[in-house]
Amino acid sequence: MSVLETEVDADGGGTNEQSLAAAVVQQGIDDALQVDGERERTASDVAKAVLFCTALGGEWAAAREAWCDLAGINPESLRVHVVRELARRSRVAA
Repeated sequence: MSVLETEVDADGGGTNEQSLAAAVVQQGIDDALQVDGERERTASDVAKAVLFCTALGGEWAAAREAWCDLAGINPESLRVHVVRELARRSRVAA
């Protein structure tokens, strides 16, 4: 279950603004974790998405907090989820 499924209405409810914000956050997660899909990602795309999802301060953290606030998602829960998943994947790949 993803961070978004646990914190945004499971039935897709919410405002259009909330849905758009949730889609932006989900794209950041997908890019950071390099989830399979039709979207081609450059190394720069992935690096920026990782910063968006995991930065502790600065512009990237502020952007995550703003988008998460609009989506009704706890930004710290998202950050912890992505950090743990990246760590898990790096252990599996080693």
